[in-house]
Amino acid sequence: MAHSWQTLSPHEIATFFRSIHQKTDGTEYLCQNFHGLRALLLVLVWSGRPFAEVASMGCFKSTKYWHLNSPFSIAWLKDEKLLGVKVYGPEYKSNTVNKLMSFGEHKNTPYLAVGFLYLKLPPIATKHIQKWADLISTKKMFIEDESNLLEAVELLIYELSQLEHSDIRLSLGRLQRLMSTALKAVGASLADILLITNRAITHAETSLRYYQTQPSQLAAFHSHACEWITSFTTGNISKKVLEKDKNTWDIANQNNCIIGAKFRMNPELLILIVKDLRQKLNKSRYAFENASMDQKRTALIDYHNHFTLYTVSFLQFVSGYRAVTDPLSNLNLIDFQTSIMCLSDKDDQTYSQSRIIMLPSEFIEQLVAYVTHLEALKSLNLNAELVETIKSILDKSKENRKVGVLFFLNEDAHPEAVSPKTIRNFTHHNLPSNIQRHYLRTELQKLGVDPEFISYFMGHWDIGEEPHQRYSTVSPLSICKVLSPAIATLVKKAGWSVQWGLRG
Repeated sequence: MAHSWQTLSPHEIATFFRSIHQKTDGTEYLCQNFHGLRALLLVLVWSGRPFAEVASMGCFKSTKYWHLNSPFSIAWLKDEKLLGVKVYGPEYKSNTVNKLMSFGEHKNTPYLAVGFLYLKLPPIATKHIQKWADLISTKKMFIEDESNLLEAVELLIYELSQLEHSDIRLSLGRLQRLMSTALKAVGASLADILLITNRAITHAETSLRYYQTQPSQLAAFHSHACEWITSFTTGNISKKVLEKDKNTWDIANQNNCIIGAKFRMNPELLILIVKDLRQKLNKSRYAFENASMDQKRTALIDYHNHFTLYTVSFLQFVSGYRAVTDPLSNLNLIDFQTSIMCLSDKDDQTYSQSRIIMLPSEFIEQLVAYVTHLEALKSLNLNAELVETIKSILDKSKENRKVGVLFFLNEDAHPEAVSPKTIRNFTHHNLPSNIQRHYLRTELQKLGVDPEFISYFMGHWDIGEEPHQRYSTVSPLSICKVLSPAIATLVKKAGWSVQWGLRG
């Protein structure tokens, strides 16, 4: 187990749990309040939630008494012997964005801004917490002031550190981070960790804006994390954390809802969008081929714009490109032999968000078809600006042009840059311009891609976490090899195929 000064070592994990379950003596104050403080500390460790939430947690007879309007973010449920926690979806600054994608249901599955998650803790931890819950008669699990509780818990942690002369470096912060460490170790993404623990790690809040999941998936991650933690202990904690013969835990987490990002891009919707793009392209192609001479120019412009829209959309859904102007500025950014693309979006002069991705072979063929289309369009000599622009694109030069490789034409056949605004002129839906990123993050994780690889693919990292720096341990090519089969699967499911435009 790799660890830093902020993470408990295996020895410290084993010693802590042995001490917390065996301790019976201490100062007079700790002896009088030990059962309550132990329950609080166990909830802190096994939930990973912030101290303020745990200190003010509730205690209810069963799940039906703990509802959405309850002021408690966490509650112990005595009948079910489960820890209930509220799970919060991301908040958006814009009211328009909040309303934009609030589709009521997806396959009869409602979206919840605040969901309920029920966590099954290891048996001995459940025993100690339940013992304290049976001793109290209030809805509040711990009645003391938060500051007093904090002081008492820190004193308890100090005494635990001194037991057995183990000289371990226990602290409240390190104990609270244990669950986050365990969740990451069992494959949970930073967004999953944020939902379960309500504690953000680096770019977790950014990732959550692009990610959806269900309570059952989060509960499974938590169960595996508990097993991971108990693997470092001895016989004091049962490793059988999840007892399959008791279905209370399973039933509680089968409340059919979606939590996380409010934006919805389910695979079925994408299939319809791809089909619509292809149908409109075919319709515009037919109109161009059958247009009279006086309508030929207008039909050609419409045909080109639909062909560009299809190609741009294809690129967005296989690359995760952010909604920026000119998503492909130069053909030099793509190696047509290896399908590797250098991607730089939402970047600054340090190019800290730049990354290398591998495009599926279908899109490389689509781009070849687009280049062929541009060559044929240039030969029609519609106007000097268009001819010079295409010539610059084909020469892989940035001179004499104001647009990228992919561009639209206005009614006078002059090039217009691809941007979220110009794309909306050709679409008839209210989907956010970066909806493809919401789709990719969720679907790639469903396919089992490592969350860190997905963050690399999406360009989700903070300063100092850049995956291409000197001390990075995984090469971009290694990541590409893992991502490529998953992207290929999504391409096939969505129905993307190579479409041709003009030919010479």
